[in-house]
Amino acid sequence: MEQEVAIYSDDSFGSKIAEFKCFAVHANERSRIISAPVENGQMSPDHKVIDPTIITVTGTIDCFDEATSNAIDKLNSMFENCRLQLYSLTSKEGAWSQLMLKDKPHKEDSDRPDLAVYELVFQEIMMVQGQGENAANSENSNNMNTGYCAAIRL
Repeated sequence: MEQEVAIYSDDSFGSKIAEFKCFAVHANERSRIISAPVENGQMSPDHKVIDPTIITVTGTIDCFDEATSNAIDKLNSMFENCRLQLYSLTSKEGAWSQLMLKDKPHKEDSDRPDLAVYELVFQEIMMVQGQGENAANSENSNNMNTGYCAAIRL
């Protein structure tokens, strides 16, 4: 069953890739519990770290459609762009922002050789930002030296 998925880039209003027929969106949202050893040798849970979200969008492109080359060119340019190109993605499952296209494996459908099945893998990008009273001061380089930093979602 086809789903509506819109992919937006940070330097354009974005668009739905018309020839890409999406049938699954999967969000992998995970975290880790960090533990530290205490005096008696046991591990004590200390805090939780939220891992970057991985979004997998699976869909097909009709290989014999006239507009196929446009869709394939669009996916290739998204993948081959080496600069920090961030995307937002919306579907009925949710909305995510600050994503980079990490992988785009594809194969022919064994039941229908006229279809190419694509799996677009996006990963959330987190930036490191200094914390503390002087974090906003760009001249203060001691934030990194004193450990006052954190990964943030943009």
